[in-house]
Amino acid sequence: VKENPGKPSYPLAPERPLVLHHCGYPSLHFGYNVQNLWMTCCQLRSQWEELVLAAARVRSRIESLSDAIVTKNDTFAFLQNRLIERSKKKSKYGNNKATPELDKLESELLDHSGCTMNWGKALKWMEKYQLRPEPYNERETVHIPLMERSRGTTYEEKIVALSNSKRRQQNYEENIVKKRKTAEEDSAFYRHMAKQGGAGFEIDD
Repeated sequence: VKENPGKPSYPLAPERPLVLHHCGYPSLHFGYNVQNLWMTCCQLRSQWEELVLAAARVRSRIESLSDAIVTKNDTFAFLQNRLIERSKKKSKYGNNKATPELDKLESELLDHSGCTMNWGKALKWMEKYQLRPEPYNERETVHIPLMERSRGTTYEEKIVALSNSKRRQQNYEENIVKKRKTAEEDSAFYRHMAKQGGAGFEIDD
C-alpha cells in the first residue's frame, strides 16, 4: 500500500463470461424444493436455447462476409492506418518495438494479380500483422501493464478533500456512525440470513 497508495485505472471485466457454479459458507446448508428447481431449469433451458440459436445466426453472418469483395488499395490503406496507430500507442508507453515495414507490406499485397480480393483473403493478410476483428477491437489497443497505468485518488487525498468542506466531512462522519454495528447486531443479521432461501430442512454432515 505504501508503494502503491492509489488504485490503478482499469475497466471492469464484462460480466457475461463470468461463471459461478458453486459457492459455500461454513455451517450453512442451502435447501431446495422441487417446484423451484423445476421452474429454474425451465427458465435456464429457455435462455440456453435462445442464446444458442442467436449464436448460430451470428456465426452464419460472419461466415457469409468471407465472400465480400474489397480492393487491395483499400485493404493496404486500412492496414497502414492500424499499424501506424499501433506504433504511436506503443511509443507513447515506452514500447519501441519495430513496426513492420510498410513498403514491404505494400509490395506483398499489391504485387499479386488483380486489384481486388475477397474478405476472407484480406483477413489472412491482416492476421500476419496480428490484426483480427476481435470483440472490443474496433480501435487499435495496446496492453499497458497494470502497475504502469495512471492511479486513482488515494485514501489520504480523499480525507484531505473532505477536510476542505465542512458539510462533506459532517456527512462522512454521520455515515460512519450509521453503519457501525454491534456484535449482537451482526450475530442477529447472520442468524436471519441463514434462514433465508431454503426449504426449511437441514442436511446432516
